[in-house]
Amino acid sequence: MRYFDHIDIQKIPDEHPVAVFNSLWKTLEAEHKPVPWKAVKPEAAATAIPWLLLLEPQADGRYYYRICGTGCEMLFGRPHEGGFFGEDIPKEALDKRHAEFDRIQAGCAPLLSETTLPMEGKENTEIYRGVFGFTSDGEEVDKIGVVIAPK
Repeated sequence: MRYFDHIDIQKIPDEHPVAVFNSLWKTLEAEHKPVPWKAVKPEAAATAIPWLLLLEPQADGRYYYRICGTGCEMLFGRPHEGGFFGEDIPKEALDKRHAEFDRIQAGCAPLLSETTLPMEGKENTEIYRGVFGFTSDGEEVDKIGVVIAPK
């Protein structure tokens, strides 16, 4: 199974939620590095916010769902907010995403990709993904934003 292929922003249509959020993130990155989460104004990327997941790394290596947008809930078939990332995807997919999150926390952002959902019954749902790093303290990336929406 293909879990994701990294792509350039040019491959994603301008109006897609991933491209919209990427544009906002790039604007904020020009002003602050790392990008502060508090600088994100929902109205600046209104079409992307329903497709946003906000993950917070935990000491045990898991990622807590702080936010799971309504578009993501619809896509996944259930809410994830308040749970932990990866509880419903294969271990290989989880490991690949954790490695990607490690890159984000090291300052390598954004990472854009295309894939299908690695969830049972959703394997044929093609999506674009964008993974973005944020800081709450101005020092380190301690929040990971993932925008995920159908192609």
